[in-house]
Amino acid sequence: MPPTDLRNPIRPIPVTPANDRIVSEREAAQIRGVSEYTLRRQAQRGEGPERIKLSPRRIGYRYSSLLK
Repeated sequence: MPPTDLRNPIRPIPVTPANDRIVSEREAAQIRGVSEYTLRRQAQRGEGPERIKLSPRRIGYRYSSLLK
């Protein structure tokens, strides 16, 4: 996978119920323009988007929660 350029986050697309998907932690960080570590720190402090536990070792985020 190519390195993430945090200066150029992924541009958001309009959210509809049909495209409000679950994204990985890596994708969520790219969308928000922060590192994965920052996203985890925000979650530990109770800040940032709501996390969804997909399995014992995998976390996801609802796309619409990343745009708030």
